[in-house]
Amino acid sequence: QVFLEHDAASQCASLKRVVCSGEALPSALVRRFAERLPHATLYNLYGPTEAAVDVTEWTCPKTDIPNAIPIGKPIANTQMYILDPYGAPVPVGVVGELYIAGVQVARGYLNRAELTAERFVKDPFSADEHARMYKTGDLARWQHDGNIEYLGRNDFQVKLRGFRIELGEIEARLVEHESIREVVVVAREDRAGDKRLVAYYTASEEIGDLRAFLGGRLPEYMVPSAFVQLEQMPLSPNGKLDRKALPAPDATVATRTYEPPQGEIETKLAALWQELLHVEQVGRHDNFFALGGHSLIAVPLMAKTAKQFGKVLPLASVFTAPTIAAMAELIARESDASSDILIPIQAHGDLPPFFAVPGAGGNVLSLRSLVGALGEKQPVFGLQGVGLDGKTQPFQSVGETAEANVRAMRGRQEAGPYRLIGYSYGGVVAHEMARILLDQGEDVSLVLLDSIAPAAQEFGDEEAGLLALMKEMTGGADLGLDVEVLKEYSDEQKAQYLAGLLNERDVVDVNAQQLASGMSVFRANIDSYRKHQPSKLPRAIDVSLYRASQTRERASVPHDYGWSDLFHGDVRIHDVDATHDSILANVRFTH
Repeated sequence: QVFLEHDAASQCASLKRVVCSGEALPSALVRRFAERLPHATLYNLYGPTEAAVDVTEWTCPKTDIPNAIPIGKPIANTQMYILDPYGAPVPVGVVGELYIAGVQVARGYLNRAELTAERFVKDPFSADEHARMYKTGDLARWQHDGNIEYLGRNDFQVKLRGFRIELGEIEARLVEHESIREVVVVAREDRAGDKRLVAYYTASEEIGDLRAFLGGRLPEYMVPSAFVQLEQMPLSPNGKLDRKALPAPDATVATRTYEPPQGEIETKLAALWQELLHVEQVGRHDNFFALGGHSLIAVPLMAKTAKQFGKVLPLASVFTAPTIAAMAELIARESDASSDILIPIQAHGDLPPFFAVPGAGGNVLSLRSLVGALGEKQPVFGLQGVGLDGKTQPFQSVGETAEANVRAMRGRQEAGPYRLIGYSYGGVVAHEMARILLDQGEDVSLVLLDSIAPAAQEFGDEEAGLLALMKEMTGGADLGLDVEVLKEYSDEQKAQYLAGLLNERDVVDVNAQQLASGMSVFRANIDSYRKHQPSKLPRAIDVSLYRASQTRERASVPHDYGWSDLFHGDVRIHDVDATHDSILANVRFTH
C-alpha cells in the first residue's frame, strides 16, 4: 500500500510480478494495483512458517476484481483441508478451520513436544500412516470454483448472545465496501454484562450507513452495534495492530439525525431504551434493532413498559413499532395493541414475500435473523403463535394453526405462488399449510429449517425443553435449576418462581405472565406436534431441507429427517454449520 501511494510507482515499467504474502490482501488494494501498475501481475500467496511459508496461490485479475480476495488453490504436493470442530470436511461455503498436509509440513517445534502434538496431527485422509497435517488456527471456506477464501484467525472467535461469531467473516464483508481500506471488528465489554460488536475502519472518504450495507450480507446478530472511523489503525512498536489501543465508541449510535422525544410517553419510553440498550440518547425515530436491540432485550423492555404505562404490548411490537414514536403511539391507543398473527419482519422489498413459521415457542422475534440470510430486498412476514398475549387460548392442533396461518397469509397475498419457511416445529405447520394451499389450487414452495417430521422424532424431556425456552426468553440466564423439582409445579407456579428468581438476582426484569404465556404456547405446540399425522402432499412442489450439522445427538434420525415420504419428488438437503438454536442466523439459502 505504501509503495503504490508513492508518486513514482506507476513509472516502474520493468516491474512484472509482485507477490503479496503474510497479511490478508484487501480488494481495494488489488484495484489500486491494477490502476497504478496495469502492466504488472499481482499474486496473493498464503502460508505459515510451519509449512515452509507459502502453500496456496491466487493470481489477481486486472478486471472484475472480487470483493473478497481468495488465497487460491494449493501448490504442487500440498493438500489443503477445511474441517469442522469434529474433524470432518465442511461443504462449499461453510466456515471451518484450515489444515495443511503434504511435503511442506514441518516436523514440529524445536524442544516443544506438547505444542507439536497439539498442532501437528495425524492426517486421516492420507494412505500413509505416518502422514501428518498442520492445524493452522485460521478460518476459511471453499468457494464454488475450488479456491479458498481466508477469514482470519479462530483466536478471534467470540460467543455473543449464544451465537458463535467469526469476527473475520464480518471483516471480510466490510472490506467489500469500495471505500474501506482497513477494518477490524472486536467484541467490547465497556460495561459489565454489555458485550457488543464494534467495527473500526479506515476509509478513503466519509461513509454513510454501514449497518445497512451489512444488512443484506450478514445475519442480524453479526452486524456490529457501532462503527468507528479512524484516521489510521493503532500499531504496536513492531508494526502489528494494537487492539488494546482501539478507542471506545461513542455511546450514541443513532441511525439518523437526532430528533428528541416528544411528550411524556416518548420521553419515558426513551429513558427505558437508554437503560436497556446502554446508549446516552435515543431519538424518536431511532430503530430498536439498529441501536443494538435484539429479541432477548425485547422481553425486559415489554415488562418495563407494562410496569411504567400499565399496558402490556406484544413482543412483536418491536417489529410493528420499532421506533420510540411508533411504540408511543401504540401505548397511547385506547384499544389493545394488535394481536395479529401476521407480523412484518421486513415489509419492504420488490420480491415475492416469504411467510415464516417459528418453532414451538411461537415467537416471531426468533425469525429476525432470516433478514440477513434473505437480504434487505426480500420481504419476510412471520406467523406469530396464538396465545403469547396471555389473553387467548393457544391452538390445540397443527391443522388449526395451519388454517389460521393460511387465512392470515391470504389477507396479505390473495393468490400464489406462496413461499413458505418453517423452523423446527414450524416446519410441520408449514407442511400442513402447503397441503391446504395445494388443495385450493395454489402453487407453493417450502423451506424446512432443521425441522423433523413427527414420525422420525424421538421426544425428549418436555420439562428440559421448557427450561431451554425460558433460558431463551430471559437472556440465557442459567440459575442451576433442578428439572425434577420444577416438574412438581404448574406452569403458572413455574413462571412465578422463575420470574421471582430472575428479578431477585437482577438477571433480567421479566414479567411472570409473559413466562406463563410462553410456557402455555410451547406445551400446546409440542402436544400438537406429537398428535399430528401429516399426509403426503397431493402433487410435487419445490422443497429444501436445511439441517444443523452441529446437532450430533441426532444420529438416530434419518438423513432426510423423515420428510421424503411426505413429498412427491426429491427433497434437496443442505447442511449448515450451526446448532439447532443458531441455524436461523447461520443459514445461507442456495435457491
